[in-house]
Amino acid sequence: MSRASIVVLLVVASLGLADTGPEKKKRPEVPATPEARQKAIRAGLAYLDDHLFGLPESEGTPREPFTYAVAGIAHLLAADGQRTTRAAGGTDAVRRIQKKLENYLSEVERRLKDVDNLPSRHGLMESSKLIQYTWPVGMAGLFFSEMRLRGIHADEAGRALVRIEAILADCQEANGGWGHGKTGGKADPRTEAMIPEEFKKLMKAGGGYPSTLLSSTNCVAPALGVMKARWGIPTKTLERAKEYYRAAQLDNGNFPYDPSQRSAGMDTTGAPRAAGAIFALLCMGVPEDDPVLAEASEYVAGHMEYLSEGHGSATYGLLMGALACRSLGDREWKAFDGMYAPRILGSQDKDGAFGCICEGKSFGTSCDEDHLMEMSLFADGQKAYLTAIQTLILLLDRTPPRLLPTPSKSVRTR
Repeated sequence: MSRASIVVLLVVASLGLADTGPEKKKRPEVPATPEARQKAIRAGLAYLDDHLFGLPESEGTPREPFTYAVAGIAHLLAADGQRTTRAAGGTDAVRRIQKKLENYLSEVERRLKDVDNLPSRHGLMESSKLIQYTWPVGMAGLFFSEMRLRGIHADEAGRALVRIEAILADCQEANGGWGHGKTGGKADPRTEAMIPEEFKKLMKAGGGYPSTLLSSTNCVAPALGVMKARWGIPTKTLERAKEYYRAAQLDNGNFPYDPSQRSAGMDTTGAPRAAGAIFALLCMGVPEDDPVLAEASEYVAGHMEYLSEGHGSATYGLLMGALACRSLGDREWKAFDGMYAPRILGSQDKDGAFGCICEGKSFGTSCDEDHLMEMSLFADGQKAYLTAIQTLILLLDRTPPRLLPTPSKSVRTR
């Protein structure tokens, strides 16, 4: 795909254009024995070793660098059991991922210097612009944090973290959250011609794509929280981010797609967003008895079966659920792992790649094997994305990342 090509409006949640397809046919579950888990992790890492570094660069999407960062964390965790678990890539894979992400940071920094590299408004997916960079930069922050905590090229990781903080602090929105990144570039007539008329009408009426999203904030805020808590990397964004979560939370502890949606309490795709909020709040040092954290934890505990049913990317939501439950404590993690590990193991193909385990049971669930990502242009990157995330989730049972917050006790629901 050339830089001149344009991809418009991947999803317009504010129009109500949600994914509402039939429930997926479930794959048989596989008992999560230590042997089955270990075999699956090895196969997943081997798949990544064989496919990750051959992925074509996909303009207009951050999926490739995001996948690198997740795979890098998985390789770091696998090193703790390298005699039995680590695939062939190992330390060399971590080093290659480090360089890939450093190059991506340089690209983001370079393009941010010229406003014309930015989309004209939120929600436009133009491959010639710098778009959706908050997600991979935030996940890269978690990868480099894990590297530094493990003493692996720690000085280089520290320098990368300083760069990441500057990028992310610069694109925080006025309400304290994060969207896909900065806007302000010139409108491209070719893009405008492709925008659906009903969306144009909505924008004229004062609606349109939101400037911030709970899901992207859930990727950025944890990275900044870890940087501040572990090394005191200066950032002035965390208090505003905490207020963002307080303002966004709904009466039942759930979280909406964006803070303007005040009637989304019954939207069960909010369960993984609530889990991501838990992870973010803990990483930012919010105390365990904080009402926002307690109410979110209560909501997630009561809707655990919906952590695989997120909007935008069901598998990303599943990752947020895993990180939240691992951070909360053994009780929450055992509940999550007992529910999802057998399904993850059952989704693995013979080549080691994992499929999406969502069941399509929530209005708005975005299964990662459907729609645009079935196009051959995205297929290889999509398989690597799903494999990196679910290999990491399986690893969490044995080796919690060192970047995770460590509450003195499990957060208890009321």
